[in-house]
Amino acid sequence: MQRSITAVLRAFALTLWLLLLSQALPSTALELREARRISPGSAERSVALPDTWSAGAVDRASYHLNFPLAAVPQAQWALRIDRLSTAHQIYLNGHLLHENGEEADGRTRVRPLPFYLAISPSLLRAGDNELRLELQFGARGGLSTVQIGPDDDLRPTWQQDRRWDTALPQALNVGGAALSLLMLLVWLRRRQELATGLFGLLWLVASLRNYDYFVADSPLPAALSDWLYFCVQAITVCLLGLFAVALSGRPWPRLRLLYSACLVLMPVAGGLAWVADALLPLRLLVYPVLMVMCAGVARILWPLLQQQRGIALAVLLAGAAVLTGAGAHDYSYLHGWVPISGFYWVPVVLPFVLASYGAMLLDRLVLGLARSEELSQRLEQRVAERTAELAAANAEKSRFLAIASHDLRQPVAAIGLMVELAGEQVQQAHPLASAMLAKAGLAVSGLDELLRSLLDLSRLDVSPAPTALRPVPLQPLFEAIAVHAQAKAHSRKLRLRFRPTTAVALSDPLLLEQALRNLVHNALRYTESGGVLVAVRRRGARLAVEVWDSGRGIAPEHRQQIFEEFVQGSAPTSDGVGLGLAIVRRNAAALGHALGLASRPGRGSCFWIELAPVVPASQ
Repeated sequence: MQRSITAVLRAFALTLWLLLLSQALPSTALELREARRISPGSAERSVALPDTWSAGAVDRASYHLNFPLAAVPQAQWALRIDRLSTAHQIYLNGHLLHENGEEADGRTRVRPLPFYLAISPSLLRAGDNELRLELQFGARGGLSTVQIGPDDDLRPTWQQDRRWDTALPQALNVGGAALSLLMLLVWLRRRQELATGLFGLLWLVASLRNYDYFVADSPLPAALSDWLYFCVQAITVCLLGLFAVALSGRPWPRLRLLYSACLVLMPVAGGLAWVADALLPLRLLVYPVLMVMCAGVARILWPLLQQQRGIALAVLLAGAAVLTGAGAHDYSYLHGWVPISGFYWVPVVLPFVLASYGAMLLDRLVLGLARSEELSQRLEQRVAERTAELAAANAEKSRFLAIASHDLRQPVAAIGLMVELAGEQVQQAHPLASAMLAKAGLAVSGLDELLRSLLDLSRLDVSPAPTALRPVPLQPLFEAIAVHAQAKAHSRKLRLRFRPTTAVALSDPLLLEQALRNLVHNALRYTESGGVLVAVRRRGARLAVEVWDSGRGIAPEHRQQIFEEFVQGSAPTSDGVGLGLAIVRRNAAALGHALGLASRPGRGSCFWIELAPVVPASQ
């Protein structure tokens, strides 16, 4: 670790030494540090450059700089001015070199920015040369030192300096704008993240404002552009305050009202001042108010900052201190209290400060998502555990029902047989006892049917679904079902018909017969008159085994419930237990067959099972 730190310090010292060496290399460029300044209404005076003064009522000045040359140079020369008003006219020995400003196009915003211009050597002369700068100013006046000399000497240092004081701040703010768009997208997807959305909007507005500061020309008129710049500055502070309120988790009603009101009133006041040509005095008046509002942001965030620890707290406090110092410096720079050779600090400092706050906010969001994922995993684990417990309990229930129903069917069958024999013995001698025994026989028959249904249902719960289906001729299934169902149809005075078929389907014969038998018995149970028809119909590439009845039908709101366990129809003659259709649904699901129902109340119903046909090899 110590070796790494030593290597870094050596590299830093070497870089600093090379930088100082490059600044100390001899150059033929001239650095002009004295000039004569002529302002309207005042006498000519000699000034040292950089020259800084508050423009006030005097917004124009002329600078005259003289420099001697031993001979006319042959190579390309250039003019470098680190801080020159964007509204200017430059003359060299009476020739107009460059012109830019409101008088030229009406769109240039007046501010001191770096300037570089290549000069033809033919405009220079041996002996004394005069450089005249006609400048127009905004809030402040002045001029930095002026360098003139060979282009090869001036351009490298010019490009290097511009990378630091222009390209770097612009790149930082472009990156900040990209991150702010990401935060806005997060807010659009998660509207409850209000703090993230407000901070993203704040960062976007601030980044656009800071980037725009280094652009001399604008597609808008200069006055309108200045008003927009003022609005963006005010909106930035107001959004910062609303973001702090949202992030703090406390209501802060008065401060929230203050920032919300200023968010609307300050742009309106700026518009009125723009119309009255008093935007500059308004800026000088409002900027201290904005700094006080920034102090209010610190007051709102202080409880939240106290919750931070270690480097997070240090970074946030340092960012707040640096931003406050940058704002004070820029306010002094705007008043002309700081030399014009400087620059605004906020466009450079703000991206780092916003990045530190953005990192804290994103870290808070990531922690929230991590906690949400952890809770989701815990919930899934608990659901899986409870599901396993329920599955085990259900399996135990199914095994119990299977054992109980199987063991109980034998004594129930014996009871039914004895009741039937007793009924035959007393039929003639005791008619009343015979009727009672007949009712007991029906009860025993119902109990036997219940046990059989429970046994079938428990087998479906315990046994796995069949893994292989095979061809099943449907006509033998119809005949087997008819043997058991015709007696019940005859007892209910109903007609049961099976339409003959040669179709062969892919299924399991036992489960399919069980499902069809339950459909037929269900149709007979809920049909009072008429009959039941069982037939096979082609439905495209599938076979549909349909069971039609002429019963009362099923209301639409009951068509899903009747497939649940222990749910019966509303027919008064119903003597079932509500398990038949539940078994049909389980069988169809186990076989992968589609189960359907169509019904018209008062006219009857149709249940069907769709099967895959088996085509004979001869076809």
